[in-house]
Amino acid sequence: MYTKKDFKAQVDLLYHYYREPIKLLMDQSGLAKPTVWRFLKGEKLRTYNQDKLIECVICLNEKAIAKRKSLRDRGNKVIQLELDLLKSKKINKGIHKI
Repeated sequence: MYTKKDFKAQVDLLYHYYREPIKLLMDQSGLAKPTVWRFLKGEKLRTYNQDKLIECVICLNEKAIAKRKSLRDRGNKVIQLELDLLKSKKINKGIHKI
C-alpha cells in the first residue's frame, strides 16, 4: 500500500498546511485522539483505521494544495489587472496630451 517514505511525506505536508492536524483528522475520520496520535507517530493500528486516516490525510492535503493554487491564481489575476490598468492609464494620459 504505502511505504514509510510516502506516509512521512504525506504527514509532513499535513503539518505544513494545517495548524491543528490532529483535531482535523479526528473530526474528519470520527476516530479518537489516541488513535490519530498513534497513526501520526507511525505506530501500528487496525488496518481499517489506518486506511481511513491515510485517506483523510490525502484528502486534506489535496484540499490545501488546491486552495493554495487557487489563491496563487487569484493573486496573479489581480496583479495582471493592475498592470493592465496602469497601461491603460498611461495610454489615456498620452491621448489627453495630444
